[in-house]
Amino acid sequence: MEDLVASGVAVVAGVGLGYLLDITFIAWFCFIVQWIAMSIHALPFNSEKYYDLIGGSTFAAATVLSLLSKPSNFISYRQLVCSSVVLIWSGRIASFLYNRIRTYKKDRRFDYIKKTKSRFAMAWTIQGLWILVTACPVFVINSRPSRVPLGLRDVLGLSIWILGFATEVIADNQKAEFKANPKNQDKFIQTGLWKYSRHRKAPVRSSTQPIFSQLLGRDRVVDWSFHHMQCRVFWYAMVCFVFSFVCAFVVNSNQWTSFLGEDVR
Repeated sequence: MEDLVASGVAVVAGVGLGYLLDITFIAWFCFIVQWIAMSIHALPFNSEKYYDLIGGSTFAAATVLSLLSKPSNFISYRQLVCSSVVLIWSGRIASFLYNRIRTYKKDRRFDYIKKTKSRFAMAWTIQGLWILVTACPVFVINSRPSRVPLGLRDVLGLSIWILGFATEVIADNQKAEFKANPKNQDKFIQTGLWKYSRHRKAPVRSSTQPIFSQLLGRDRVVDWSFHHMQCRVFWYAMVCFVFSFVCAFVVNSNQWTSFLGEDVR
């Protein structure tokens, strides 16, 4: 029951955010793609093989859809830049994680999650929320007409994105090299960027926070009325929640492991 409630809350939160920002169609799209993939392969075969690949692909597809579904056919340089960085990031993360699961044949995060279909379905639903919340600034920018020229803020924003992207790539490569060493079997990396992290996913996943959150500062094209300022505050709150408690999978902390009563690493 708790899994179904969590899934319901995720859908309500995601669709609610989409409604507030006038991107309801994109919000539903993010969820529906996960549900289709879940129904066709994940649940019938009890497999997480395509989980990350579908997630990354949904980022790309939703971004392109947000560009094509806007009323105006005009696409600004800012929309192209913002969309391009999402496509670059999603393509890299999807291919990296898919190759990883092909190599290791499983993702141990799902050992506990897959024990019940409702919990496994919850993971797919929450991924839809994660996609929407993370790339929401880009979806908003793409859905609005824009003829404001690029400026210094755009350069600064892109610089932050490059920093976040580089952090993610370096952290992923460091962990891949660590896990490739047979001596490190069943050990967790605590060197490189990873030694500065409390949560085991933080160096990689927290780097996506500057990747996408800085983009929201670039949306000078949007007339932020009081209503939209409320949406912005709501978005930041959701980003903090999703990255801190969902995508960082508190599963990786000692407290969560203790709560579950088993090692779910």
